[in-house]
Amino acid sequence: METGQAVLSSAGGVAGPIFATLFSEAGKTAKGKKELTVTELTAMFENALLKIEQRGHARIDDKTLVDALDPAVRSLQESSTHNTPLNQALEDTVRAARMGYERTKGLVARQGKARYLAEQTVGHLDGGAYVVVLLFQCLRDQALPRSQDIGSN
Repeated sequence: METGQAVLSSAGGVAGPIFATLFSEAGKTAKGKKELTVTELTAMFENALLKIEQRGHARIDDKTLVDALDPAVRSLQESSTHNTPLNQALEDTVRAARMGYERTKGLVARQGKARYLAEQTVGHLDGGAYVVVLLFQCLRDQALPRSQDIGSN
């Protein structure tokens, strides 16, 4: 939740409040926990996605961060249902988020500031969706066993 407040106070435009919502909502579920299960991660990002959709009115195919976050959440839900180990669940989630991000290249922006450029946005990737990919890559990298950290022997 502190991260959400920091983002809100420092990021401008539409992205600030939307990413603040993502971190604040995810933080509510994680509050006080030092480790998270796949089920808890799923709940974190389900809540974040729901609030972002409510706040920004963005949906899948609007060329926003939702295009990466929605498939990431669906991947987490599937992993939770099948009791997938955390590292594999996060790897699958990164893949799903990346595929959603890459799809934004062919979309017309219908939300955010980019919507004013409409057809001109086709052929360009969405920056917010990219940040979602980075977020899940960081989570995945932090969940790696310490023996796999860069520089360890």
